[in-house]
This record gives sequence, structure tokens and C-alpha cells, in this order.
Amino acid sequence: YGVIETKPYDGSPAQWEVKTNQSGVGYRQSDFLYAPSPGYVGAGTPANFTFYHQTAKIVVHVRNSGIVAGKTGLGMTVGNDNIYINGNLSTPVNGVYTWTPGDTQGTITPYNLGQQPMSDRTTSLVSFGALVIPQTISEGQILFSFTVDGQTYTYTVPTGGIMWENGKEYTYNVTIGYEFKVEAEQSTNWNEGTGGSGSVALP
Repeated sequence: YGVIETKPYDGSPAQWEVKTNQSGVGYRQSDFLYAPSPGYVGAGTPANFTFYHQTAKIVVHVRNSGIVAGKTGLGMTVGNDNIYINGNLSTPVNGVYTWTPGDTQGTITPYNLGQQPMSDRTTSLVSFGALVIPQTISEGQILFSFTVDGQTYTYTVPTGGIMWENGKEYTYNVTIGYEFKVEAEQSTNWNEGTGGSGSVALP
């Protein structure tokens, strides 16, 4: 993971920036796990932290159909210099964390997940994953671009815009054919992970 924040939270915003190139180690380095302070812990008593993903996770499945059926080398980007790649995590209120987008926008090259099972029990031609700063993207802006055989297909944000929230996973199923279609599945909580333990020296 990019960072595990364990210091006692003093109310100041926690700043974070995801990588624009997430095709390799940048994907893992873009994750931001945050654990709020467990409160006062007596000397010699282990402190228990509960960590939460504070970025949003995007998963895009390209269907193995239409004009891309069986093809290799399909490329993808998220946004077109219009995705906030940095932001500030503010003090939680009633357990809810608030993100304020920063001052830097860019285009994200996602991680190639290979072929993945889809919710309709088919297998994708290829799937991509990206970790993004929680944000709202206005309608009409470019959200996804796909390139195959020298041809680029773009998908723009529909009416009403979209919002990516921290700790949520958003899945999109893409059909590239005579009809270019993007279907968004219902977002889910991003809860996958394993337990662990460790120690930290406090000043």
C-alpha cells in the first residue's frame, strides 16, 4: 500500500496524491489506508487500529465482443487531464471522512488486471483497475478512453455527473462495437483485506 497512517490525528487535513501512471507499482502506491486514533491507551497495552481505504477504486471490464473480440493490446486511460490526483482528508464527523480535491488534475493510466470474471458470468477481454481521489466529475467531461488498432473510443460523463466516494468500489462494463456502451454497476464497499499486527514507536 502507498501509506498506512497511524499517527494520532490532530485535526489537520491529511494530504494524499495518487499516481498518474498506475500500470505498474503506481497502482499499489496510490492506495491510502487510514486508521483513526483509538483514543487513550495505557502504557503496555496494545492499541487496536481499524484501517479504512480512503481512495475510491475503479474497475473497468471490457467485454470480449464486438469489434474488439479476441484482440490484444487494448489500452485505456481515465480522464483527459480532468481527474483530480491530489486532495485533503479532513477531520471525520460522526465517522464520515470528507475529501476536498486538490489543485492538480491529470490523466490516469490504470493497472491491467488481465481477464476477469464479470457479474453476468462471462469473462472480460481485459479489465483495468485504478485508485482515485474521491471527487465529483461534471457531465460532458471525458471519463474513459480506449485505444485499439489505432482507433480511440471515448466515453463522456452522462447527465447529472458522477461521484466517486472514499472506500467505495465502482465497476463499469464496457462494450466496444457498432454501439459503444458503458454500464455502471451498483457501487459496493471496498472491504477486502487481511488482518495484521505490528508496533510503532510513539514520541
